[in-house]
Amino acid sequence: MFSESLKFLMLKSLISMIARWFGSCYKYGAVEREISQWLVKEGYNLKDTVIADIQLRAIERPGWVQVYSFQVTQTLDSNADVLRYGVLRSDERFGNSAIRVFSNSFERNRQLGIWSENLIRRRNDT
Repeated sequence: MFSESLKFLMLKSLISMIARWFGSCYKYGAVEREISQWLVKEGYNLKDTVIADIQLRAIERPGWVQVYSFQVTQTLDSNADVLRYGVLRSDERFGNSAIRVFSNSFERNRQLGIWSENLIRRRNDT
């Protein structure tokens, strides 16, 4: 039905698609764990909390210092969702990081600007 070379190309394509999917799902796994640990420390219940939209926003060469933005949606007892905006600054040389969570994106973007100063930023960020 299919030639061996076509079967090989189809299998290679499938493996590539799966690798891209897993790569995008777990791209920021370590960052998400760090945010989760911080949220628990700050009193958030992870069962009612969703971390989303994690993005690398700035980096310092050779890559030790990284700044990420993210969003946290918390479902309250009244079934109302509260959206918060966060920023994480990680310095892998010393193994420390700082996280701030804000009630609006303006405050988060202001902190993002402070922590990203003199770093290499994503093109679409100001």
